[in-house]
Amino acid sequence: LWGMRLGSTVSHIRKGKAYSAHRAELEEMGFDFTKRLRRTYGWDVVKAALVQYKSLHGHLRIPHHFVVPTDPQWWPKLWGMRLGKTVYIIRNQGGYSAHRAELDEMGFAFRHRWDRVSAALQQYKSLYGDLLVPRKFVVPRAPQWLPELWGMRLGFTVSNIRNAGRYSAHREELDEMGFEFGGVGRHGWEKLKAALEQYKSLNGDLLVPFHFVIPEEGPWRPELWGMR
Repeated sequence: LWGMRLGSTVSHIRKGKAYSAHRAELEEMGFDFTKRLRRTYGWDVVKAALVQYKSLHGHLRIPHHFVVPTDPQWWPKLWGMRLGKTVYIIRNQGGYSAHRAELDEMGFAFRHRWDRVSAALQQYKSLYGDLLVPRKFVVPRAPQWLPELWGMRLGFTVSNIRNAGRYSAHREELDEMGFEFGGVGRHGWEKLKAALEQYKSLNGDLLVPFHFVIPEEGPWRPELWGMR
């Protein structure tokens, strides 16, 4: 049985995608077709983790993939806790709703996602001078970026804002930032000029092929990566 992906198999059984002919035998074993396994923590543990995260980072803008590290700064009982996932459950699935008052007192933001997007857009503009974010741009783990933004797929988010109507309730704020909703193919002059100059320095001319896309590698400047 070594290497068998039992968890995946059980998930398929619950969704009716496998072994449905053996339902009676599974029920005799005590198999629960309705229960989805998800590790949960008592409120005291969740509260302790949130308080400790805030004491270390000064906020509760916890990345979705954050897992409490095996680190002496953290209470050992919390090591390995998927705190980012727990925060997602609180915000999006009503987890720990009975403790809303305590969460409010901690400064927990129930509508945090837009604040994070706004911060990333503003920081991108401060670094690159525009909001023409390349489609594949991911916030790097670099000191000029806020740590809570590291790994954010900002290019994907910007594409969704332009093409899928995401964050439409914040249109006014986006307009104030200088966000261009028709931004595909439209680049600020300084950015276009920099791209043309660098293309010429590398190729000796400006005969740019129609389908040329700036590669995501040196010697091209990172703020030009992905530019069509």
